[in-house]
Amino acid sequence: MFASDVFAADDMRWFKNETACNEVKITVLSYCQNDVDEMVNTFCVQQKLILENSDKKIMLSNLLEKEPSRNEFHSVRSLTCVAGKNNKPYIYFSLGNGGNCNDCEVHATMDLNGRWKHYDRKWFVSGSERKYIDRQEKVWWKEDSFYLKNKIENVEK
Repeated sequence: MFASDVFAADDMRWFKNETACNEVKITVLSYCQNDVDEMVNTFCVQQKLILENSDKKIMLSNLLEKEPSRNEFHSVRSLTCVAGKNNKPYIYFSLGNGGNCNDCEVHATMDLNGRWKHYDRKWFVSGSERKYIDRQEKVWWKEDSFYLKNKIENVEK
């Protein structure tokens, strides 16, 4: 079963959340269940990421492209701008599926150029950068996060 098969289109809405990391504007567009009681995005079947600075605009068509091929699907619930190695910041993502179990929450790390470094159990870097990220993720999850909320409906998509 695919995430898109879970909810009827009437129950889904696009939401827009914006924040910044250093000089980079971060926009996340999320196609999620329309649950106004929920304080954070849940049950999202698609999430787009837009990274913008004065030089360039990078768009990932689906933040969930690296989702593990398990029966569970996760959506980005929060992100944190974190200090990286040699003062190069990363975006640290917390993804969840609404449950409370060992596999219900996963984490991911990306640089400000939109390149994945780590996603759940998958690594896209090796050597000292991998060791650094692996060590730092244990600290990053404790930092203040920007939570994606079901509050700002987006009409642009």
